[in-house]
Amino acid sequence: MPTVPQYERQVRDSALPAARITPSAELEAFGGGQSFQQATNAIQSYVLEEKKKADDIATTDAYAKAVQSRNRLLNDPAQGLITLKGKNAIGASEKYGDLFNKEMDSIEGGLANEDQRLVFRKIRQTQELDFNSDLQKYVYSETQRYDQETTSSAISASKDDAVQNYMNPGKVAESIKIQGALMDAFGARNGMPTELVEQKKREVISSTHTEVINRMINSDQDKLAKAYFDEVKPTLTGDDV
Repeated sequence: MPTVPQYERQVRDSALPAARITPSAELEAFGGGQSFQQATNAIQSYVLEEKKKADDIATTDAYAKAVQSRNRLLNDPAQGLITLKGKNAIGASEKYGDLFNKEMDSIEGGLANEDQRLVFRKIRQTQELDFNSDLQKYVYSETQRYDQETTSSAISASKDDAVQNYMNPGKVAESIKIQGALMDAFGARNGMPTELVEQKKREVISSTHTEVINRMINSDQDKLAKAYFDEVKPTLTGDDV
């Protein structure tokens, strides 16, 4: 039988040379590494910058709305605080304070994130201080004016009562007593000094006596007027005398 020649294997198995690739180079090859980090940082910086711009725009808009709301509540010619005069202004502080808070809550509710809301709360605090200051000044002014008008009206009514009914025993004295009480109450409500209240009372009493005397003279009761004058002369002020 023929013999097959045997050849010795010349090529032996051997390991391939190790590839010299560093981890960083490997990351770079697949889009990672330092380049990736730089790109990521740039994106993050861009996102933060855009968010800051958006927050600034939103809070600027919220500021404008807050100022407009404050001025509308105070000065709107149809429904603002300035439309309330005299007694109608009494109690307006609570009503318009609630309206202001609702307006501010609505503006804050329209903001997109907590950063915007934190900035707006500082804006709101400043606007609220200004609003409450203007509100209280106006209500105080109108309330005081109404108080003066009603007190003057009551004193005038009492004076007229004395003049028209001077022949009724005790009517003039009763009216003068009422006028003094009205002035005392007005002074207490408005923190007037005692000396000023007493001065106003003397003026009111003197005016009442003067009008009573004029009524007597106009009714051809000269003797009665003279006797009355002599009696009340110490209570009359210079011009009335």
